[in-house]
Amino acid sequence: MKFLRASIYVKYENLENYMYERVLYEEIDKKAIVLTESAYHRRRYIATIDDEEYKRFDIFLFLHDWRINKEDCDDIVKLSAEILGIKEYKKYEIKEYSFTELYETDDGDFSCNRLIEKARVEELMAFLKPHSKFFYDWVVEQPLTKKENFALCEGTIHSENLKDELNRIYQCSKQENDINNGVPVHYILEGNNKADYQYSLEALLSSLADSNRIDPHIFKFNFDKIDTERNTPINHYSYSRFLDLLNANLGATLCGNTIVVQYGLHDNENSFSNDSYSAFTKFIEAIKPYMEHTPVIFSIPEGNSNLAKRIKKLIGLPTAVIKINDVYNAIDKSFDENFEYLKTLAKKRGLVPDRKLKEMLSESLEDQSVTEIDTVLDNWACESRITKQFPQYTTELKSQLAIKGMHEPCAMEKLNSLIGLNEIKTQIKEILARFKMNEKCKRNGLPVQNFSMHMAFLGNPGTGKTEVARLFGQILKEANVLSEGRVISVSGPSFPCKVDELFEKCKGSVLFIDEAYELFMRDEVVASLIANMEDHRDEVVCIFAGYTGRMNRLFDSNIGFRSRLGFILKFPDYSQDELLDIYKLMLNNANLKITDEALSEARDILWRGGKRIDKGNGRFVRKYFEDCLGRQQVRLSKLNKNKYTNDELTTICLSDVKANKQKDISATEKLNKLIGLNDVKEHVRKRINYMKMQKLRRDRGIKSDFVPMNMAFTGNPGTGKTEVARHIGKILAEEGVLSVGDFIECHPGDLCGPEDVDYTFQNARGSVLFIDEAYTLANLHPTVLGAFMKNMEDYREEVVVIFAGYTKEINNLLKSNPGFKSRINTTIFFKDYSIDELIEIAEFICKEKYYKINKIAKNKIIEILKTATKKTDFGNARFVRNLIDTAIVNQSDRLMKVDKSLSDVELQKLKACDFEIDSAQNEKINEFDKKPYGFTVAA
Repeated sequence: MKFLRASIYVKYENLENYMYERVLYEEIDKKAIVLTESAYHRRRYIATIDDEEYKRFDIFLFLHDWRINKEDCDDIVKLSAEILGIKEYKKYEIKEYSFTELYETDDGDFSCNRLIEKARVEELMAFLKPHSKFFYDWVVEQPLTKKENFALCEGTIHSENLKDELNRIYQCSKQENDINNGVPVHYILEGNNKADYQYSLEALLSSLADSNRIDPHIFKFNFDKIDTERNTPINHYSYSRFLDLLNANLGATLCGNTIVVQYGLHDNENSFSNDSYSAFTKFIEAIKPYMEHTPVIFSIPEGNSNLAKRIKKLIGLPTAVIKINDVYNAIDKSFDENFEYLKTLAKKRGLVPDRKLKEMLSESLEDQSVTEIDTVLDNWACESRITKQFPQYTTELKSQLAIKGMHEPCAMEKLNSLIGLNEIKTQIKEILARFKMNEKCKRNGLPVQNFSMHMAFLGNPGTGKTEVARLFGQILKEANVLSEGRVISVSGPSFPCKVDELFEKCKGSVLFIDEAYELFMRDEVVASLIANMEDHRDEVVCIFAGYTGRMNRLFDSNIGFRSRLGFILKFPDYSQDELLDIYKLMLNNANLKITDEALSEARDILWRGGKRIDKGNGRFVRKYFEDCLGRQQVRLSKLNKNKYTNDELTTICLSDVKANKQKDISATEKLNKLIGLNDVKEHVRKRINYMKMQKLRRDRGIKSDFVPMNMAFTGNPGTGKTEVARHIGKILAEEGVLSVGDFIECHPGDLCGPEDVDYTFQNARGSVLFIDEAYTLANLHPTVLGAFMKNMEDYREEVVVIFAGYTKEINNLLKSNPGFKSRINTTIFFKDYSIDELIEIAEFICKEKYYKINKIAKNKIIEILKTATKKTDFGNARFVRNLIDTAIVNQSDRLMKVDKSLSDVELQKLKACDFEIDSAQNEKINEFDKKPYGFTVAA
């Protein structure tokens, strides 16, 4: 089966008898389908030959029989021109096309669809566009010469075994090599990806074509891409439709051409992909009857000898295996063996080994600095060339040798020097151990257990994910896993839509995707990303970074995501000691020292119980370090000195580590000014004193176990629970117990899943998490409730959790759930306000709103309160606020009925009559709103 374009050059006067309409002349002598160009393109392609103008006229031939030779084509072209009325033409040239070229260049000269329909090869047509990533074809137009093929072979990873096969190919006579005689042997070519075997395949195909062993029209089918492409938008056909295309008609159509089949990436002794395996075996079944005249080259992963045996058994025909060269391992050889190996390589380059080469080999083996022994030869050859031939450049050589002699820490040493991250370091060492074991297996001819290198880095900001990724790229380069080891960073929000182009740029490197969870709901991008992860798994390492909960949601969005991740590394938050060590390291790197009292204060600040979610861990330390430097510079500038001592410039003092606090009333003073709540204030005072004592013990170097500050606030609505909780966060921040001191309010109904719980606690780090109506936690799904318990434990030193609700319901919750009981060690009861306290609150609210109440109005309020407090749903301070608001409305209505100008006193006075309320207003006053209440003593 062939498709050709014959171009003949005709004078215009010889085209007079040619009709303008398109002419289709089918099956000339039953040998070919002929299609001519359309009349629309008759004025194209003017050529000048021997100073005369000629028109290029194209005739397209589709040949069913692959055995048709050049002479048959000549006859078909001549007969076609004669039928079309073209009697004379100057010359003609013929070119064979691939179906991929045919489809891509279908622009009106001929109808690709019509041609394939007439040729009855719909299977190939169906493969062309929707399955272009599974299938494509090309034509070896001009094979390389024997010398060129051997030269191309020399630089490949198969050179040793491939050279032997090329010798066998060229040893056969031209007659023996004629494809009409049949295919003597098929091939299995080892290689994990196209980059591994591309040039080897090119040399093999070119040699076979140069020796007339194969038809130069090559068809490639990549069955490894089936799993990654099935769910992508480009696949317009169902999988069952795809299998239907792999039929006997396809096998007959391919007969006589050359086929390359890539398979085995997901097929090893332990597992295989059912989809790709089913398609692969059905394809073999389709072409097997025609393999006597259809050479097939199977590309499989290296070291998979079991798969090679199964393919041989499946096709039942002689098959030659071309393996990757054995890797020379200098470490396992003696010094004499290595030196003999280097001498052989040197002689191949036309170099004469000397004593210097032996010395350089000895040095490299002694410090194990050489990963490939060829490097020793390269360095020796360079040094020898300059010393003997170009002595003028000896100075530059010595300078370079001095640089080589300096010890630069390797990436693994840099990783080990990072503070903390012990589990991460262990996991990376285990990954490298697997690589080294694969290398040993490869050298010993054992199966290689390939594994995915893509991974996820999960953890909060500032935990070292970006730094570890940068070092990991260098580690993989030093271990010869990646060719470049660069780290190309992109963020999830700005991740490009052209994923293919991005992966092309990242070859040999690490693609680090920060905030990767932002890819959620970008289905087409995710599908393309997964496909490229599979296609480039041996040359690009993808690292996805982000918060644990949100990342899990991304991985669950596509069924193929998690299976592409070889490793999931969880980055823990830094411990208190590690945060202090990071701070000391930053001081040391900046050549700074710190006084003992300043270090004690800095330790206390860094040891506070948490950080904001977006400024935590290492970032928190770096920002604090930079702030300390800034305060030191401001302090020194105020000295107004012309010259500073070295000690002054390099010392961090106590004032430098303390943040400048605004002069304002403290949170403790604000709490003490709240009306009533004397028992509550006493409980809070004791807890604060306890935390102060723990701080003092730490300052003295005494180990202090942390007792969580979690509490339960019980009592009726409007008794001040929310406002007290708000003040507690600020007090703990002022006293150095919490680092943020924010007030984060949450209702159990907002926690729909474990991810919501995780995010809520992360957002509350260093602050107070206030759970209103906490008794409804019992209604949560068990998985959500379990996540809540776990987070309370994980963040016990960073988040103060305060449960709030009715006394009976909260007590029942604590009794019914031992987990809550063990984590809530203090319960504070907020009793109802007394009548006197409520009157004081009323006066405070009026003053706050610029209103006044006289004695008569006050007595009216007392009368109302005495009745209201007897009800079970009394709202305490909330009732008072609603009562005042209602009185203000009534006052406004009363004054608007007065037909005279009003004084300032009248505008601000609330009378007893304003507190006369109807039933509708009374119902509104008793409604419980969600506003926090806490009332400062009126001045």
